[in-house]
Amino acid sequence: MANILLDFTVFEESAIFVGMLSLPEVHILSGAGKPIFSTKDDDDCSNVSTAGLIQGISSFADDALRQITTPTHVLTFLPCPPLLFFCATPPSLRGLNVGRLLHLLKHHLLVFLTQNGVSLMESNPNYDLRNLLYGTHGVLMAVVSAWTSEVWPQLDGIGVRLIPIPPSTTTTRRHIQSCMDVPGLVFGLISHADGVVAYKQGLPDHPLPIEGMPVLSP
Repeated sequence: MANILLDFTVFEESAIFVGMLSLPEVHILSGAGKPIFSTKDDDDCSNVSTAGLIQGISSFADDALRQITTPTHVLTFLPCPPLLFFCATPPSLRGLNVGRLLHLLKHHLLVFLTQNGVSLMESNPNYDLRNLLYGTHGVLMAVVSAWTSEVWPQLDGIGVRLIPIPPSTTTTRRHIQSCMDVPGLVFGLISHADGVVAYKQGLPDHPLPIEGMPVLSP
Protein backbone atom coordinates (compact mmCIF):
# COMPACT_ATOMS: atom_id res chain seq x y z
CA MET A 1 0.00 0.00 0.00
CA ALA A 2 2.82 2.43 0.87
CA ASN A 3 4.38 2.05 -2.57
CA ILE A 4 1.05 2.68 -4.26
CA LEU A 5 0.38 5.82 -2.24
CA LEU A 6 3.78 7.23 -3.16
CA ASP A 7 2.83 6.94 -6.82
CA PHE A 8 0.04 9.43 -6.26
CA THR A 9 2.53 12.28 -6.11
CA VAL A 10 1.71 12.51 -9.84
CA PHE A 11 -1.29 14.56 -8.78
CA GLU A 12 0.91 17.23 -7.17
CA GLU A 13 1.32 19.23 -10.38
CA SER A 14 -1.99 18.29 -12.00
CA ALA A 15 -4.30 21.06 -10.81
CA ILE A 16 -6.42 22.48 -13.61
CA PHE A 17 -7.11 26.18 -13.88
CA VAL A 18 -10.15 27.77 -15.48
CA GLY A 19 -9.45 31.49 -15.22
CA MET A 20 -8.26 31.76 -11.62
CA LEU A 21 -10.21 28.70 -10.45
CA SER A 22 -8.29 25.61 -9.37
CA LEU A 23 -10.23 22.40 -9.91
CA PRO A 24 -9.75 19.07 -8.17
CA GLU A 25 -8.65 16.13 -10.28
CA VAL A 26 -11.72 13.97 -10.88
CA HIS A 27 -11.83 10.65 -12.71
CA ILE A 28 -14.78 8.40 -13.54
CA LEU A 29 -13.95 4.82 -14.50
CA SER A 30 -15.78 1.64 -15.31
CA GLY A 31 -15.49 -1.23 -12.87
CA ALA A 32 -12.86 -2.73 -15.17
CA GLY A 33 -10.76 0.46 -15.01
CA LYS A 34 -11.77 1.88 -18.40
CA PRO A 35 -11.59 5.74 -18.38
CA ILE A 36 -14.95 7.46 -18.88
CA PHE A 37 -14.32 11.04 -17.73
CA SER A 38 -11.42 13.06 -16.37
CA THR A 39 -10.87 16.73 -15.54
CA LYS A 40 -7.22 16.18 -16.43
CA ASP A 41 -7.71 15.36 -20.10
CA ASP A 42 -9.73 16.38 -23.11
CA ASP A 43 -12.82 14.54 -24.29
CA ASP A 44 -10.84 11.47 -25.34
CA CYS A 45 -9.98 10.53 -21.73
CA SER A 46 -6.67 9.00 -22.83
CA ASN A 47 -5.25 8.73 -19.29
CA VAL A 48 -5.15 4.93 -19.29
CA SER A 49 -2.16 4.57 -16.94
CA THR A 50 -3.68 6.87 -14.30
CA ALA A 51 -7.02 5.07 -14.59
CA GLY A 52 -5.30 1.74 -14.00
CA LEU A 53 -3.55 3.07 -10.90
CA ILE A 54 -6.81 4.42 -9.47
CA GLN A 55 -8.62 1.17 -10.18
CA GLY A 56 -5.85 -0.78 -8.46
CA ILE A 57 -5.95 1.30 -5.28
CA SER A 58 -9.76 1.20 -5.20
CA SER A 59 -9.55 -2.54 -4.55
CA PHE A 60 -8.55 -1.62 -0.99
CA ALA A 61 -11.78 0.36 -0.52
CA ASP A 62 -15.20 -1.00 0.37
CA ASP A 63 -18.28 -0.21 -1.70
CA ALA A 64 -18.69 3.09 0.13
CA LEU A 65 -17.14 6.55 0.18
CA ARG A 66 -13.60 6.32 1.48
CA GLN A 67 -10.72 8.79 1.83
CA ILE A 68 -6.98 8.23 1.98
CA THR A 69 -4.71 11.09 3.07
CA THR A 70 -1.25 11.41 1.50
CA PRO A 71 1.40 14.09 2.13
CA THR A 72 0.19 16.09 -0.89
CA HIS A 73 -3.46 15.19 -1.51
CA VAL A 74 -6.63 13.71 -0.09
CA LEU A 75 -7.76 10.81 -2.30
CA THR A 76 -11.49 10.10 -2.29
CA PHE A 77 -13.03 6.95 -3.76
CA LEU A 78 -16.72 6.31 -4.38
CA PRO A 79 -17.28 2.79 -5.78
CA CYS A 80 -20.74 2.56 -7.36
CA PRO A 81 -20.65 -0.68 -9.41
CA PRO A 82 -20.40 -0.78 -12.36
CA LEU A 83 -18.79 2.70 -11.99
CA LEU A 84 -15.93 4.08 -9.90
CA PHE A 85 -15.63 7.78 -8.99
CA PHE A 86 -12.36 9.27 -7.78
CA CYS A 87 -11.17 12.73 -6.72
CA ALA A 88 -7.73 14.02 -5.67
CA THR A 89 -7.82 17.34 -3.80
CA PRO A 90 -4.74 19.44 -2.92
CA PRO A 91 -4.42 21.47 0.32
CA SER A 92 -5.65 24.59 -1.50
CA LEU A 93 -9.11 22.96 -1.75
CA ARG A 94 -9.30 21.88 1.89
CA GLY A 95 -12.93 21.91 2.99
CA LEU A 96 -14.36 21.09 -0.43
CA ASN A 97 -17.33 18.74 -0.08
CA VAL A 98 -15.90 16.03 -2.31
CA GLY A 99 -18.37 13.36 -1.27
CA ARG A 100 -21.37 15.31 -2.43
CA LEU A 101 -19.57 16.35 -5.63
CA LEU A 102 -18.95 12.71 -6.56
CA HIS A 103 -22.56 11.78 -5.85
CA LEU A 104 -23.70 14.70 -8.01
CA LEU A 105 -21.50 13.52 -10.88
CA LYS A 106 -22.89 10.02 -10.45
CA HIS A 107 -26.47 11.23 -10.82
CA HIS A 108 -25.59 13.30 -13.90
CA LEU A 109 -23.80 10.38 -15.52
CA LEU A 110 -26.66 7.96 -14.85
CA VAL A 111 -29.03 10.37 -16.60
CA PHE A 112 -26.82 10.24 -19.71
CA LEU A 113 -26.25 6.48 -19.53
CA THR A 114 -29.87 5.45 -18.89
CA GLN A 115 -30.67 1.97 -17.61
CA ASN A 116 -29.66 0.43 -20.93
CA GLY A 117 -26.14 1.81 -20.60
CA VAL A 118 -25.83 0.59 -17.01
CA SER A 119 -27.05 -2.88 -18.01
CA LEU A 120 -24.51 -2.94 -20.83
CA MET A 121 -21.69 -2.16 -18.39
CA GLU A 122 -22.88 -4.81 -15.96
CA SER A 123 -22.90 -7.48 -18.67
CA ASN A 124 -19.63 -6.32 -20.28
CA PRO A 125 -17.38 -4.36 -17.86
CA ASN A 126 -14.74 -3.89 -20.58
CA TYR A 127 -17.13 -2.09 -22.92
CA ASP A 128 -15.86 1.37 -23.94
CA LEU A 129 -18.64 3.81 -23.05
CA ARG A 130 -17.03 6.91 -24.52
CA ASN A 131 -19.01 6.72 -27.75
CA LEU A 132 -22.28 6.55 -25.80
CA LEU A 133 -21.23 9.52 -23.67
CA TYR A 134 -19.78 11.67 -26.46
CA GLY A 135 -20.50 15.35 -25.78
CA THR A 136 -21.03 14.99 -22.03
CA HIS A 137 -17.46 15.99 -21.09
CA GLY A 138 -18.26 19.71 -21.10
CA VAL A 139 -21.33 19.20 -18.93
CA LEU A 140 -19.46 17.20 -16.30
CA MET A 141 -16.59 19.72 -16.34
CA ALA A 142 -19.11 22.50 -15.73
CA VAL A 143 -20.52 20.59 -12.74
CA VAL A 144 -17.05 20.26 -11.19
CA SER A 145 -16.23 23.91 -11.87
CA ALA A 146 -19.51 25.22 -10.43
CA TRP A 147 -19.29 23.02 -7.35
CA THR A 148 -15.69 24.00 -6.62
CA SER A 149 -16.41 27.74 -6.87
CA GLU A 150 -19.73 27.69 -4.99
CA VAL A 151 -19.77 28.40 -1.26
CA TRP A 152 -23.35 27.32 -0.53
CA PRO A 153 -23.17 23.60 -1.34
CA GLN A 154 -20.32 23.17 1.13
CA LEU A 155 -22.49 24.01 4.15
CA ASP A 156 -23.61 20.61 5.35
CA GLY A 157 -21.23 19.87 8.20
CA ILE A 158 -19.02 17.64 6.04
CA GLY A 159 -16.95 20.36 4.49
CA VAL A 160 -17.06 24.11 5.03
CA ARG A 161 -14.35 26.36 3.64
CA LEU A 162 -13.82 28.69 6.60
CA ILE A 163 -11.78 31.89 6.81
CA PRO A 164 -9.70 31.71 10.03
CA ILE A 165 -9.90 34.66 12.42
CA PRO A 166 -6.81 35.26 14.61
CA PRO A 167 -7.42 34.78 18.36
CA SER A 168 -6.20 38.34 18.94
CA THR A 169 -9.24 39.85 17.19
CA THR A 170 -11.55 39.44 20.19
CA THR A 171 -13.68 42.48 19.29
CA THR A 172 -14.29 41.16 15.78
CA ARG A 173 -15.30 37.75 17.12
CA ARG A 174 -17.79 39.29 19.54
CA HIS A 175 -19.26 41.48 16.78
CA ILE A 176 -19.73 38.47 14.49
CA GLN A 177 -21.39 36.51 17.28
CA SER A 178 -23.75 39.39 18.08
CA CYS A 179 -24.76 39.59 14.41
CA MET A 180 -25.93 35.98 14.64
CA ASP A 181 -27.97 36.52 17.81
CA VAL A 182 -31.17 37.55 16.06
CA PRO A 183 -34.59 36.53 17.45
CA GLY A 184 -36.38 34.15 15.10
CA LEU A 185 -33.25 33.46 13.05
CA VAL A 186 -33.75 30.63 10.55
CA PHE A 187 -30.26 30.64 9.08
CA GLY A 188 -27.42 33.14 9.34
CA LEU A 189 -24.24 33.32 7.32
CA ILE A 190 -21.37 35.79 7.00
CA SER A 191 -19.15 35.19 3.98
CA HIS A 192 -16.19 36.89 2.36
CA ALA A 193 -14.95 36.13 -1.16
CA ASP A 194 -15.11 32.34 -1.53
CA GLY A 195 -14.94 31.56 2.18
CA VAL A 196 -17.32 31.46 5.12
CA VAL A 197 -16.53 33.59 8.17
CA ALA A 198 -19.39 32.24 10.30
CA TYR A 199 -22.74 30.52 9.94
CA LYS A 200 -25.46 29.46 12.34
CA GLN A 201 -28.53 27.28 12.06
CA GLY A 202 -31.58 28.95 13.59
CA LEU A 203 -34.47 27.59 15.61
CA PRO A 204 -34.43 23.79 16.00
CA ASP A 205 -38.15 23.57 15.23
CA HIS A 206 -37.74 25.64 12.02
CA PRO A 207 -34.59 24.23 10.38
CA LEU A 208 -33.59 25.31 6.92
CA PRO A 209 -32.68 22.17 4.94
CA ILE A 210 -29.09 22.49 3.86
CA GLU A 211 -30.05 21.17 0.42
CA GLY A 212 -31.94 24.44 -0.09
CA MET A 213 -28.89 26.63 0.37
CA PRO A 214 -27.97 26.87 -3.36
CA VAL A 215 -31.28 28.68 -3.89
CA LEU A 216 -29.91 31.55 -1.81
CA SER A 217 -26.83 31.97 -3.94
CA PRO A 218 -26.73 35.29 -5.84
